[in-house]
Amino acid sequence: MYKSTASRKSNTSAPDKSFKWGSLFSKYLFEFFIVFLGVYLAFLFTDYQEALREKKIRIKYYESLIFEFEGFYKHLQDEGEKLEQAMLFVNRLKAGEQPNLAITDFYYLYHGIAVKTAFNSQNFEAIDEGLLKSIIGGVYQLELLEKKIKRINQMQQAILLPFVSQQKSPYTQDGKLVDELTWYPQLIEDIYETNKLLQHIVKDRAIPDMQRGKEYLEQMPYWKLTP
Repeated sequence: MYKSTASRKSNTSAPDKSFKWGSLFSKYLFEFFIVFLGVYLAFLFTDYQEALREKKIRIKYYESLIFEFEGFYKHLQDEGEKLEQAMLFVNRLKAGEQPNLAITDFYYLYHGIAVKTAFNSQNFEAIDEGLLKSIIGGVYQLELLEKKIKRINQMQQAILLPFVSQQKSPYTQDGKLVDELTWYPQLIEDIYETNKLLQHIVKDRAIPDMQRGKEYLEQMPYWKLTP
């Protein structure tokens, strides 16, 4: 009887020990899962915050570009009005008339701060590839306009001003411009055409593309922002 009772006690104690270890294992496994989940969610939240921060920066960059190009378009319009008046002289000259020459006051206002800053940072990563190519391609036209305006201003001071101030006739006996001044109508016409082209590019292509890019970014979901 004694052995039988001891045997029963031995048999009943084994399951209790096994159950205890299984319970501890489940408990630690659950705690490990909670810690892992907490760390994972923390990383996920950090990535989310970083993506939102990057999104805001990219949107601000678009806004800076739009503001800059809207100001430049207004400048092109103002200069375009002066060029329209200057083209009256060119057209009269082409018609065989001998209009009086006048010193123009063309100037180039665009400095491209937002665009130039992008070359020294990673801001170009924020904009669409097609828009990026358009901006880079447009830089050539911007530089061309700036160079032409600088050239006409320099040549006016060096060559045209003496004719105007000394009231020298700028025309030959057969009614054509003297050789020293043939550059004058040509440069005016070149600047006029470049100005018109840039007005079209800035108003009808660049600014609308930037606005669409900004709107697309604003609506972009989180999972598309993260790498």
